[in-house]
Amino acid sequence: MNGDDIVSLKNVRVYFEDVLILEDITLSIFRNEFLAVVGPNGAGKTTLLKVMLGLIKPDTGEVRVFETTPEEGRKYIGYVPQLTSFDPEFPINVFDVVLMGRYRGLFKKYSAQDRKAAESALETVGMLEYGDRQISKLSGGQQQRVLIARALTREPRLLLLDEPTAGIDIKMEQSFYEMLSELKKKMTIVLVTHDTGVISTYVDNVACLNRRLYYHDSKEGSLEKMEELYQCPVELVAHGHPHRVLRTHEDG
Repeated sequence: MNGDDIVSLKNVRVYFEDVLILEDITLSIFRNEFLAVVGPNGAGKTTLLKVMLGLIKPDTGEVRVFETTPEEGRKYIGYVPQLTSFDPEFPINVFDVVLMGRYRGLFKKYSAQDRKAAESALETVGMLEYGDRQISKLSGGQQQRVLIARALTREPRLLLLDEPTAGIDIKMEQSFYEMLSELKKKMTIVLVTHDTGVISTYVDNVACLNRRLYYHDSKEGSLEKMEELYQCPVELVAHGHPHRVLRTHEDG
């Protein structure tokens, strides 16, 4: 690590039952960067996040997180996995879901500081007024904000988001990404997404992943590689703006 990078992967390979999932991944992620990781289904995107978290150990290569091992470094990471459905009959409210982000063990009670952290996180994501609401009664976009709030109670330096807009309607997406842009001022964000539109407007850099990783320090430079990964023309359109921000496609 060079002092500015908070995550460093060098020549990382991951196999699952003799199938190569990640091949020779080398990547540095920097402070206050907003990085999008894009690629088709089964490309290894979720696996990449779990390697950073120390939940999956690479078969070869080196991983450093905040200048230590992923297992030690993940205390500085907030992680929001892909949205799962909530049992509509399960009686848990929004505040209690967020408070779970401060969980430290079965016999350790939540402190006043823990509750203050939960309130602050809910306020940050614009959901404080919903604290008493049963979480299953919220929309998909509201539920994702709550899950981000839960991650924020850990006061992370790095926030990992795995397909956070899956199941969220288009109207909610823009405000969701604007919220992430505000969070980026305080932390680094890595966003796994299929939403090519977000790349044109919000993120700083793009990593295209399909077993192998191709990093781009400009959004425009990622377009050709994305077309290779998805095997079809890709067009990036800014959210809320009636114009294309990158080149158009001439052949359909």
